[in-house]
Amino acid sequence: MDMKAKIFLLLGASAALMMLACNKDNGSTASGEQQGQVVPEPEPQPEPDPEPDSADDAEPASYPASERGVGRTVNGNQTGDISGTPYKYEFWKESENGTMTYYNNGTFECSFTNASDFLVRVGYRYGSPAGPGVDHKTKNYVLDYKEEKSGRASFSYIGAYGWTADPQMEFFIVEDWFGSSPVVSGGTKKGEITVNGATYDIYTVWRSNAASVTGTSSFMQVYSIRKSSRQQGRIHISAHFKKWEELGIGPVNPVEVSFLGEAGGNATGSFECTYLDFKENFPN
Repeated sequence: MDMKAKIFLLLGASAALMMLACNKDNGSTASGEQQGQVVPEPEPQPEPDPEPDSADDAEPASYPASERGVGRTVNGNQTGDISGTPYKYEFWKESENGTMTYYNNGTFECSFTNASDFLVRVGYRYGSPAGPGVDHKTKNYVLDYKEEKSGRASFSYIGAYGWTADPQMEFFIVEDWFGSSPVVSGGTKKGEITVNGATYDIYTVWRSNAASVTGTSSFMQVYSIRKSSRQQGRIHISAHFKKWEELGIGPVNPVEVSFLGEAGGNATGSFECTYLDFKENFPN
């Protein structure tokens, strides 16, 4: 073997020894597998808040009081238009003392004393109460509200309300109440609906020859009653319409969709809607 070959051999052996020494110092084998090295686990990162399924799921961040404008007070049973809005109002009582004041932005307030049945409501109406109404699938009803109340009542409903045609139905989406949760006397539970994490019990009850939006008639009442009450929030009205039809209640062709405060059974107190943003074509 000549001298150049010997030098080349010695250099190669030295390089191999140096590589083995480096691997030993790093706690690794020649294959790169780590031996005995402690690798700290990465710190857990907070999960981002889930995005709403659609714009329909994102409730307002706040419910600010807006400029009410001119207030108009009524104390007799009547309906009418609220100037500057697409809304209509209704004030109704049997015979007791009570008043309602409504404002240009759709908000309203009322008081009542020893009322057997007393109600106020603001919202949309479509043509004749007898129908044909509108196909709810051509709309998307969303109602943002804030309200305050005080007093007592044997029965009460605060929330979305209205009537449908063909078939005629009276419906309630109950968000709040005076005293204990409403009980649907003689009603049949049809199911439940969960909207934005809140669950509502769904009931129906048949009324024969009873007072209705068209006079005296026989009709179905439909109730979606929230399991826990609240005084502000977003009501996904169209989601309830869809669920009712899935349960065989309907079809739903509303002639009225409104925000309601009703109290009765020797009721005395007050109710005020301080924020109202009601849309019939909310974007999906």
